Amino acid sequence: MTRRLLLVPLLLFLTPVWGEMAGGSSWAGLATGLQAQGHDTLVATAQQVGRAWTGGNDRAVAGHLTTRRVALYLEGSQPGGLPTRQAAVVLRDYLRGYEGCRVELGRVALVAGSDERGFAEFHWSTHRVGTSQVLRRTLFLGFSYESGRWLVEEVRVLP
Repeated sequence: MTRRLLLVPLLLFLTPVWGEMAGGSSWAGLATGLQAQGHDTLVATAQQVGRAWTGGNDRAVAGHLTTRRVALYLEGSQPGGLPTRQAAVVLRDYLRGYEGCRVELGRVALVAGSDERGFAEFHWSTHRVGTSQVLRRTLFLGFSYESGRWLVEEVRVLP
């Protein structure tokens, strides 16, 4: 099970690279145009979620969650797929444990072969409430395109 969980981020990281290497036809040019449009809105959404995360604004983060189940993996805890409201509560409680956050957007990409799935990777610097030791984490968000907008379907915080 642990190997499978580690494999998912790796595959999501490598999938766009494979997609770029496989292109080459005029059809690929049309798909690239569609992906560029989807990519722009995905980047904008990722930036909004990043700002909300930085500010500890759990309500704004929750406003970007999918209406289906949300997969949460927060530094080793693995509540898995939760209903949206429950995931929002878990994220609220989690974010309240940190302060002095800084989030930098690292990478945003569509999953190759899909205009309806994407991901964003952030570099998160923070410290736990009541401490001064800076912690550095990787925040990984998986997105799906639903009802005309990008929504978060997966949240992973990796040490």
